[in-house]
Amino acid sequence: MAFGAMAAVSGSARRRAFGLSIIGSGLAVMVGATTYALFLMLPSDAAA
Repeated sequence: MAFGAMAAVSGSARRRAFGLSIIGSGLAVMVGATTYALFLMLPSDAAA
């Protein structure tokens, strides 16, 4: 019983950490893409 409960808790924590890592990587990709787009737009603004 105790081992089953520990396995269930560890599985839930692992699933939550996996979801958080996916969310974190998604946020990092979004921030990186936005920064890259702004960086690409800067030279054209300076040239104009």
